[in-house]
Amino acid sequence: MSAARRHRWLRWAVLAGIVWLAVSGGVFHRVWNDPYNSQVRPVIADDRSAEDIPLDTETNDQPGWSSQALGVERRELRAFESWFERKLGAPTTSRLTFSTERADRTQRVECLVLTPKSPGPEVVLYLASSGSRQGWTFDIEAMAAYRALGREVRMLVVPLPAEEQRGPGWQALATLDLPGLEGMLRQSVLDLTRAVRVCQAQGWEVTTAAGYSLGALFMASAVGLRPDVIDPPELVLWGMGADLELLGKLSEHRLARLLRGGDGIDEGYRRQLVARLDPLTHLRRARITNARLIAGRKDAIIPPVCVEALAKDMRAHHIDTEIEWVDGGHYAVIGVPTRVERLFM
Repeated sequence: MSAARRHRWLRWAVLAGIVWLAVSGGVFHRVWNDPYNSQVRPVIADDRSAEDIPLDTETNDQPGWSSQALGVERRELRAFESWFERKLGAPTTSRLTFSTERADRTQRVECLVLTPKSPGPEVVLYLASSGSRQGWTFDIEAMAAYRALGREVRMLVVPLPAEEQRGPGWQALATLDLPGLEGMLRQSVLDLTRAVRVCQAQGWEVTTAAGYSLGALFMASAVGLRPDVIDPPELVLWGMGADLELLGKLSEHRLARLLRGGDGIDEGYRRQLVARLDPLTHLRRARITNARLIAGRKDAIIPPVCVEALAKDMRAHHIDTEIEWVDGGHYAVIGVPTRVERLFM
């Protein structure tokens, strides 16, 4: 081989090596920085570390709704109770508690169970937009969601992991930072996996995963983060969309400022956190087959365009998805009567 040919061959070999390094480096960078590696794997690790916690379920039956159980004065509830009785009939209610792992300790989570007159093994796993120390708005939301579901089936209502919360999710969490919000997602996923195992121990089959507002956001991500555990065929979301970058720009709620940034967080880190929170990142791994999105045409908190973005992504991942539009705002989607909407503010 002549010196000229060897020189050309060497030049092409070096060029091919550079291209190979560039491509493999790009693939490695993409895989390494995929939210799956920084979000899904820690959640799975958290769940495995909690496997030794026993399913020490306790149930406290409550015959009917009462002002004492709901934590408000009787006059605030008369209209709502009569509305609920008239629309659906009051199911049997009970409080179910189980242990979960929170940071470096074990903590009890108190859930609400709504049971129809003739329950079957099916259960709806519902993540509320209210926290674990919330009283009346948590229960009113649960009753409204039960009625809005439109069928008599047992529903296990899990609270958000916000111990100091005093109001519905987005309103009360206005002082939370973006890493804290992502931490709440991870904790919610862990609580939901524990709740699924509690249901299995009770002989209940989780056939529907559901949620409202912030609870719906976390549930939509949870079915993709832990499809090995949270894998019902149906997903029902009230007042929730996706494309959180766009939502942060369009939403009128104060928590949207976290998604927009400008609070001292590095822009690259902010984008990574928003991607981890966005259902669009996780739904491609979900095992659900059909979904219902109930959305408000005048919802200023979750703009309709974000609901449509979520539906489009679900359909792209072969999830049969329908949007049910409601002529109202954020609270109208869950079916909360106008007379008690102020309790959510």
